[in-house]
Formats: sequence, structure tokens, C-alpha cells
Amino acid sequence: LDGYNVCFFAYGQTGSGKTHTILGSGGDQEGILPRFIQDLFQFSKYGGLESDVEVHCYMLELYQDTLIDLLASPGEQGKV
Repeated sequence: LDGYNVCFFAYGQTGSGKTHTILGSGGDQEGILPRFIQDLFQFSKYGGLESDVEVHCYMLELYQDTLIDLLASPGEQGKV
């Protein structure tokens, strides 16, 4: 919240647990990203900040040298 950019980057072999680490499996098994987002919005709401908080989010996948925007609507998906 001090104006820094943040990046979560998961790299590894197929089946090594990248998605589980980032997203988790729900319930008390949440991954890094859901916990971070919850804390971010809780802090921005109740943290006593004297300024506005603006959040931009991108979720990209790099697969076989193709960059894919995972948050684009189905009709807009394509190479980034």
C-alpha cells in the first residue's frame, strides 16, 4: 500500500503444485493469492489510510511462448 508494484510468479514442471500454491483448494486451504487479496482489501478498508487505494489486477499465463490474458472475457481472449 506504499505504492509498490507486486507480482506473484509461479514457475515449475507440470504437476508440481503451482496452481495449488497460488489459488489453494478452498476452505482453510486457501493459496497465497486469495489470502493476499483479502488482506489487501481489509487493510485498505479498515487500515485508517488517509488516501484512496486503487488496485489494478492482471492474470496472465505464458504457455509455449504464448502470453494469454486469463481475465479477458471469452470473446476478447487472444494473445497479449
